Parts: sequence; C-alpha cells; structure tokens
Amino acid sequence: INKNNIIIYNDGENIKEELINKIFDSYVKGNKGGHGLGLSIVKKNVELLGYKVYAENKKIGVEFIIEK
Repeated sequence: INKNNIIIYNDGENIKEELINKIFDSYVKGNKGGHGLGLSIVKKNVELLGYKVYAENKKIGVEFIIEK
C-alpha cells in the first residue's frame, strides 16, 4: 500500500491470458470460479471511488492492482 495504489498478491495459479482482461466482467470466471460476480462487484465499487483495478500474472501467482 502506498499513496497511489494498493497491490494484493495471490500465490495461486495464473489467470489464463485470454481471460486476464475480462476477469472483472460479470459472469466471467476462471478455472475455480464460482458465479463470476465477485471481481465485477470489486470493479464497480473501485470505479465509484475514482480508481481502476486490473490483474497481472506474475511468474508465480497474480497481482491485483488498484490505482488512481
């Protein structure tokens, strides 16, 4: 956490490249996803506060970044 962003790291499996830009859309889910609503709710709330959220695959795991 710093002045301009929050980074949340998940050491699970990477998100498929074809889903990485869609994972925050409603009803889109990864391999072990439930209903595909959780990250879309996160995105809507983050955007209401004037921020943006996105995910980046790392060598091991995924980072979720919230920034202005």
